[in-house]
Amino acid sequence: MASGCTPITNHGPNVEWLLKHNYNCVLTDTTPSTISESIEETMNDYELRKRIFNGGLETVRTTSWEREFDKVYDFMLRGEF
Repeated sequence: MASGCTPITNHGPNVEWLLKHNYNCVLTDTTPSTISESIEETMNDYELRKRIFNGGLETVRTTSWEREFDKVYDFMLRGEF
């Protein structure tokens, strides 16, 4: 997201905690046809790419690698896995 690319990824709890459809990414089903449709849609829709680009920049501005690593470290210390 920070590089200005449009992330296209699968639906699921492992990504949807951070990635929001049509805000900072495109979420899609994991079939070849839906993935290719998502790619084609983003390539042909400048306003969608612009919105996702801006949402992605906003998302990365709200965190840092250090902050996210601290969350993982705290989770591991609690032993809740």
